Amino acid sequence: MKALKFQFIEKTNKDVYIIGIVDSDKLVEITIFDNSHESKVGNIYRGRVINIVKGLKAAFVNIGLKSNAYLYLGDDRLEEINEGEQVIVQVSKDEFDQKGAKVTTEYSLRGNHIVLMPFNSDIKLSKKIKSIDRRRELFTLAKENSNGFGLILRTSSEFAPEEDILKELNCLIEEFNRIEDSRNFIPTPKLVRAKEGNREISINADVDYVITNDNELYQKIKQTNHGDRAKYDGRFSIRYSEKLYTTFKSLFDKKIELPNGAQIVIENTEAMNVIDVNSKKYFDDYDLNKTILNTNKSAAEEILKQIALRDLSGIIIIDFIDFIDLNEKKEFLEWFTEESKLYNNAPNILGFTKLGLMEMTRRRSINSQFIKERKIDDLW
Repeated sequence: MKALKFQFIEKTNKDVYIIGIVDSDKLVEITIFDNSHESKVGNIYRGRVINIVKGLKAAFVNIGLKSNAYLYLGDDRLEEINEGEQVIVQVSKDEFDQKGAKVTTEYSLRGNHIVLMPFNSDIKLSKKIKSIDRRRELFTLAKENSNGFGLILRTSSEFAPEEDILKELNCLIEEFNRIEDSRNFIPTPKLVRAKEGNREISINADVDYVITNDNELYQKIKQTNHGDRAKYDGRFSIRYSEKLYTTFKSLFDKKIELPNGAQIVIENTEAMNVIDVNSKKYFDDYDLNKTILNTNKSAAEEILKQIALRDLSGIIIIDFIDFIDLNEKKEFLEWFTEESKLYNNAPNILGFTKLGLMEMTRRRSINSQFIKERKIDDLW
């Protein structure tokens, strides 16, 4: 019988959401976010340009967050914006570690049925709208009433009355004009428009079912096309599965013990992530090369899992046990590169440095700040 793949969404008593994917009884993906600390992506701010760095072709803008936001200007706009100037910007990427949020001056306004894009004139429709006739009707409606603005017709517009869509369009245009008129108002910095609603929880399309202990969320899922796969269990918690919870707890640990006696130590610094493989087991001379290879492979499997679950990103350096046989070192690198491709958002393996350290880079796909900055006790 094929093992089931499922997604769980646990809401803790501290309003923290733990969202995971389990495949063949193994935890393969995890996301944690504190519902009381919302993402700022989509928020629109009136900010002030603090300084312009021509070498980066960028400006740093005070929008009232912990760090100044990064605004890329490029060659075309480098001379158009001055230090001290007030600007309207929208957050496109949250601040992370010591890096400020990324913002853009080409902001958009999101409504229930449409997204107004004031800085281009494109008309786009959600790919989820399948009816060709309805797509044609919506495109014509948008084109004839856009007033030169760009528009995105969201999925909900498929069944929305024409008058509701036009009414929302006019409201968004009026709101855009108010925001532009307030460009030089005080105080600055100021939140001009907050994004609508709480952080969205995405349901994985490639799972057999979704289970949650949050009845309110369950009722919402039931109203979507995932409704037939939704299950509700008010007692559900990852803590009640020893196997899953053991893996989950390890994400908060600096040191991880492996069954073969090796140990992995994971250090997060501002510049990079450093992972050290230690062997506490005595190696004798009998088949030493094979022992080193097997120990490094065992450690590598756990390291790749930890990188994926912790969503480690940027530069990652791994100090494996030194190889004696150069052919086995080459074999290990080839194996490790192929093994890494089994994971989503696979790292880019750069190989061994002259010092014998494995070097790789990886893009950040989700915000793993919770695991970096909190303890497991902060969840419940």
